[in-house]
Amino acid sequence: MARTVVAGLAALTLVWSLPRIYLRIIGNRRVRRIQRALPDALDLMTMCLTGGLSLQDAFTHVSQEIYFAYPDLATEFLIVKRQSELRSSEFAFQQFSKRIDAPEIGSLAALITQGQRLGTDVVNSMREYADNIRLRRRQTADERSNKASVKMLFPLAFCLLPSAFIILWGPSLLELSKFLMSMQGRTGPP
Repeated sequence: MARTVVAGLAALTLVWSLPRIYLRIIGNRRVRRIQRALPDALDLMTMCLTGGLSLQDAFTHVSQEIYFAYPDLATEFLIVKRQSELRSSEFAFQQFSKRIDAPEIGSLAALITQGQRLGTDVVNSMREYADNIRLRRRQTADERSNKASVKMLFPLAFCLLPSAFIILWGPSLLELSKFLMSMQGRTGPP
C-alpha cells in the first residue's frame, strides 16, 4: 500500500511539473528568438519613422516585412499596435515588456514611452539602441569564445596526455624491459 501511495505521488508530481517545464523551455526559446530579431526590426522601424510613418503604422509595416524571417517578433509588434489603438501606447509597451521578460524589451519600451511622453525624436535613440544591442551581443560572443578555450583545455589534456605518454615513454620502457630481461638472463642461476 505504501509503495502504491509513493508511486502515485511521484507520478502526480511528474505529471504536474512536466508541462510547466516544457512550457518554460519553449517560452525561453521564443524570447531568445525575439531578442535575436530585435536589432534588425529596430533598424527597419527607424527607416519607417524617418520616412514619415507614425509609430503604429511603422509597427504594421515592420511586422509585415519581418514576418517570414522573424514571425514571433512580427506577431508581438502587431499585438503592440492593436493594444496601442485600443488604449494607449504606454499601456501597450508595458504589456509588451511584461509578455517578453527580457531586459532589451523592457529598455525599448521605456525608451519609446519616455520619448512619446516628452515629445522627443525617437528615431535617433532607437538607432543608437539597436547599435548598443549589437555591440552587447558581439561582446558576449567574444566572452564566450574566450571562455571556450579555457573550458576545452582540461578535456583536451586528459584525452591527449595518455597517448603522449605512450608515444614518448613507450619506446624507452620497451628498451628498459629488454635490458632488464637480458640482465636477468646473465645473472640468473648457473
